[in-house]
Amino acid sequence: MKISNLKIGVRLGSAFALMVALLVGTAVVGIEHLESTNTKMDEIVSNRYTLIALSNQIKSNGYKANGILSNLLLTTSPDKAKQYMDDYAAIRKANAQAYAELEKHLTSDETRALFKQQFDARSAYGVSVKSFFDLVSKNQQQDARDVYQGDMARLQDAYYVLVDKMV
Repeated sequence: MKISNLKIGVRLGSAFALMVALLVGTAVVGIEHLESTNTKMDEIVSNRYTLIALSNQIKSNGYKANGILSNLLLTTSPDKAKQYMDDYAAIRKANAQAYAELEKHLTSDETRALFKQQFDARSAYGVSVKSFFDLVSKNQQQDARDVYQGDMARLQDAYYVLVDKMV
């Protein structure tokens, strides 16, 4: 049986039915893709956004700490120096809490390994900061400035690169 042998009404009806079937198929595929996208967005919002927010908080605290360390380097008052050291200790404590929260959200071995690298980089930076504090407390401002602009800056950059890789 050839299509040309069918009446025009049957041919038009078949073509219309084929178009409706294709339209329904396209709608089904579209709905499945929307559900997949919705699932991915839920994962981003529930998990990744938390990591991004914590990462931003860690870096923001680090930038505040840099300002405190700069002020510490410039101050000549022992009382102000103590205040800046106390402020820095509070920032470190806030970052420790952010890190504890961040560690709770790690779900894969890859992110845990990256977290360990980041923690090690943070520890190396902390050693450099301790050296900086020692030099400031001994009133060796030039040596402290050299550590601040050298080791501390380099180690902090490496540390922040790893913070960014977490997300």
